[in-house]
Amino acid sequence: AMYAASQQGHHKVYIVDEAHMLTREAWNALLKILEEPPPGVVFVFATTEPQKIAATAAPVISRLQRFDFRRIGPTAIRDRLRQVLTAENISADDDALTLIARHADGGMRDALSVLDQCLSFGEGAITAERVREVLGLVDDELYAEVLQLIVERRPAAVFPLIDRLMDAGVDLAEFMSGAAEMLRGLLMLQVGAQPEEVTEALRGTLETYQSQLEPGDVLRMLRLLADNETGIRRSANPRLVVETLLLRWAMLDRIVDLQEVLAGGKLVSG
Repeated sequence: AMYAASQQGHHKVYIVDEAHMLTREAWNALLKILEEPPPGVVFVFATTEPQKIAATAAPVISRLQRFDFRRIGPTAIRDRLRQVLTAENISADDDALTLIARHADGGMRDALSVLDQCLSFGEGAITAERVREVLGLVDDELYAEVLQLIVERRPAAVFPLIDRLMDAGVDLAEFMSGAAEMLRGLLMLQVGAQPEEVTEALRGTLETYQSQLEPGDVLRMLRLLADNETGIRRSANPRLVVETLLLRWAMLDRIVDLQEVLAGGKLVSG
């Protein structure tokens, strides 16, 4: 670091990744160079656990500037992927980019990595079907079936549905994660919001069923899912956990509007 950059006016940048792994002795060794850095020399310390640095790097904290990076929204990821594909003259379905952006969970690097996998997987335009095949995602039609059996209160339909998922080698935890997104999107439509992380095909399904379930019922189903999420991922028999959860959804007592009950009572008493 004491040597100047190879060209006048340029900088030398040292990036130390996983900086929370540095010991107190390592930080002490850096103290001198951080106190009086040579011209054009920049140190960048990257970490996902800044609280550990606060404990071990106390001598140099006052010499550092802290910048907190946040997750990137799915809309911004989708737009960036579209820019990359446009620059490369490659076409892609909007639903395909929506699936990639949702799977990336706020990470642009992960989104670009998945996009690269999809490009390597086949030729031509990137479709939602190709993305699902690469990522092992479930088709939207299966989520439509889940909503249908819930609305029609058909618990017996749960078992053949799970059989199909198991035969296809679907990760049940990922399937239920998609079910959570489906219910969240449904609830958003019911309360007047617009879900941005659902495909157009799934949005059509949600619009079909949004008036057939009460928002309170959807909220209760999401709560049941949240209560069982850890069990699905850690259970030795995740199939049983998922089947039980879907059965509870299909057999769930529906919320009855108080005004309707009162109105019905008046009719009866009259």
